[in-house]
Amino acid sequence: MDPFSGFNQIAPSITSFGILFLQAGLVLLEAGHCRTANLKSVVFKHGFASVLAILVWWFWGYGFTTGTTHNSSIQFSGDDNNQARSWYWLLTLCIFACTIPIGTVTDRMKVWVYGFVVIAIAGATFPLLTDWMSPNVHSFNGSGWLRRRGVVDWTGAGFIHLAAGTAALVAAIFLGPRTGRFAVKDGKQVVIEPAAYDSVYATAGTWILIFGWVNYIAGTPNAPQNSIRAVAMTMIIMAASAFMACSWVMIQKARVTFSLQLLNNSLLGGLVAASAAAGNCDAVGAFFIGIGSGIVAVVGPSLAIKHKVDDPRDVITVHFLQSIWGLFAIGLWAKHEFTQRYTDAPDSPYGAFYSGKGVLLGYQLVYICVVAVVSACITLFTLGFCWITSKFILSHKGDSFLGVSAADKDSEVTCDFPFLFETITPETVSTKLPTYDAVPTSTAEPISEK
Repeated sequence: MDPFSGFNQIAPSITSFGILFLQAGLVLLEAGHCRTANLKSVVFKHGFASVLAILVWWFWGYGFTTGTTHNSSIQFSGDDNNQARSWYWLLTLCIFACTIPIGTVTDRMKVWVYGFVVIAIAGATFPLLTDWMSPNVHSFNGSGWLRRRGVVDWTGAGFIHLAAGTAALVAAIFLGPRTGRFAVKDGKQVVIEPAAYDSVYATAGTWILIFGWVNYIAGTPNAPQNSIRAVAMTMIIMAASAFMACSWVMIQKARVTFSLQLLNNSLLGGLVAASAAAGNCDAVGAFFIGIGSGIVAVVGPSLAIKHKVDDPRDVITVHFLQSIWGLFAIGLWAKHEFTQRYTDAPDSPYGAFYSGKGVLLGYQLVYICVVAVVSACITLFTLGFCWITSKFILSHKGDSFLGVSAADKDSEVTCDFPFLFETITPETVSTKLPTYDAVPTSTAEPISEK
């Protein structure tokens, strides 16, 4: 008797709540890497992005993904809970994809501009790619043409992480680096970190993400008989990634030295790689996939800095590069018996290192290119539309029409309720509050208000 059989029945519902909880981890993680003046903006973007994603997914995204042409996807007509379960499960993934790029545009994208990015991801990028990789569960009847071809993506490394990472990369290039981020000293390029690194926030956010991510991998409806084994492979990939990244730095520096940020990034990067590979590899393959993930965790930020791509939260490394590595690596280490269960096809392709003849690897490379090109084009079109709107319709001035200026850093998002009451600063308290006559010491006359 399978001790996890009951868990596998309720796993999708538990997974959905766990994915939503990932937002808490992202908020803490990004709060540890942004300027204090923009902290409220980062937190607000997460809440605002979630709200927009829910509405877009309800009004348009789910129907687009499933090919629904009538209003049943909006009204939830009938008593079939499978449709609502499918809608909610995919919604949580959609919200996650919409909030991943926030870490890259930290400190320099206006809230309204990011709102359009969310609409583009929730209304076009995510529905389109999810439809192509449809697992056909919970009455979710997408086309699934990529999946039927044999493409392996255990929990959305492509249509979630690679798509969001591509959007983050395009946005970072489109916006340009933050002012003063890169400089030249003694003829060499140097990087200036404009914000203090809050290790408590960043590490707490990392472990919240690990908790939610493992729950997500365990509860995937893709071949549920492999789900618990996929968690074990995820642990191996994550541990091997962190061990390799920390060891690499010590070898490179030729001394015992450690980086907390690198440790956190390598743990998360290993999880992204596992999102592609965990359910279709064995322990040996998981170990080597983790080793490769650790190397990517070290090399990725250096590549971004070398090309002057400003990525405060290393989203491009953790999501874009690590998802590419995971999707590529499973083309090498996928076992035939596991891909059979994943695709329900006895002739499914498998890893090149297990006599797979490179067929699966070819499909994985095509999948990587398709996801990256689709996401890049949609994001570029969205940012171009926002740029034209900002310059010619809203008549904004400045070098960056989409970024937050120095004057707006404290005022774009506020904690008070200016539409309910007036707020004042301590410097103006003497002129705003009523003044009173001094109380005579020898009389008991009442205080008179001027």
